[in-house]
Amino acid sequence: MSGLLAALHLFTSGCTSVTTTVSTHESPTPEHIVRLFSNVAAEPPEETRSMAAQRHMQTLPAVGRDDLLAAIKGPRSGAVACERSATADANPLDEIERLAQETRLVIVNEAHDRPSHREFIRQIAARLNDVGYSVFAAETFGPRIGASPSEPFARVNDGYYSNEPVFGNLIRSVKGLGYELRAYEYRGPYDDSKGQWERANAREEGQADNLMQVLSQMQDHERLLVHVGYSHASEVPIPSFEGKTLRWMAARLKAKSGIDPLTIDNTGCLSNSMNPELSQASHRHEQGQFDVVVGHPDVQFASGRPTYRLIDGHQLVDLPDALLNDDKRVIVEVRRYDEPYDAVPVDRLLLRPGESLPLVLPDGKFRVSNYEEGADRYKEIAVFIKDGRIL
Repeated sequence: MSGLLAALHLFTSGCTSVTTTVSTHESPTPEHIVRLFSNVAAEPPEETRSMAAQRHMQTLPAVGRDDLLAAIKGPRSGAVACERSATADANPLDEIERLAQETRLVIVNEAHDRPSHREFIRQIAARLNDVGYSVFAAETFGPRIGASPSEPFARVNDGYYSNEPVFGNLIRSVKGLGYELRAYEYRGPYDDSKGQWERANAREEGQADNLMQVLSQMQDHERLLVHVGYSHASEVPIPSFEGKTLRWMAARLKAKSGIDPLTIDNTGCLSNSMNPELSQASHRHEQGQFDVVVGHPDVQFASGRPTYRLIDGHQLVDLPDALLNDDKRVIVEVRRYDEPYDAVPVDRLLLRPGESLPLVLPDGKFRVSNYEEGADRYKEIAVFIKDGRIL
């Protein structure tokens, strides 16, 4: 790897001019960066049902573009307006913590294009750790997820959805709390000659069997928090693929283990306030599908970045002009200065030609890397952030 160093004057909003060294490195583009560029189309999809469109929409938040996702019109499997629960004035975290003490198994879902759900699950995990939950299993985790428990960070190949800054922060948080991380996804074999319902049926059964193995390896006093997508948390059979009813993972795990789980839905309802709140089930929920339904507000933005990320000392920081590009798309990744290049970044942004958006960062020292689409090179600077300013 070679480096060409150039001293450039960089300017940030609210900051005086500072001299920062930018290095340019000739190196093959990391595979995860290539995948991110490939998944996000240069133009928004005209329809939202195809696999390519679904990949595009699910990847936008992973590259910091919740704003572009919010602008997409058309049918999506999104949340709907729901009636407030009779206990809606209560903090949903308080209710979840209370109910979680009545079982040793909690299953909570996310929409894969809503990292705000991951932030809420991070808060759930912190609350449940206080009442004895110590094992965290996630649908997205790959087999090596527990290989390096002493590392405070996640790595980009730990899982598909976990290669996203908010999910990375969730993993950082649960590791810091002492959770043991476990994978449970069913890896096959699948019979490609079977239809979608048959393949889904095999997957749900395999996931439940794998979680039974996780439970069998736990001590009686240990409690398990399972992070899933969408309907995998359903406790009852629901209409599904090919017009058939499907028993999803949670229903199977309940039957196999004899444990009545606390199931939490984050995906079906919109909040009637600016905060997550307890909701009644919607017309789209089956009776008994979930124990707790949490409505979430629409994503709000400040300078193009989602405000749900502006917590725990995270703040908007202007991106240095030297890392912008007027001709090509770029992906900017920010990592803590002492963490490796395959650590899940603290922030990531895909920028179109001539575009600029602020980063979302806490105070500290970071490496900011800029990858230009189609070019086997990247630019990098080291920055120290204090109170939203590059010093």
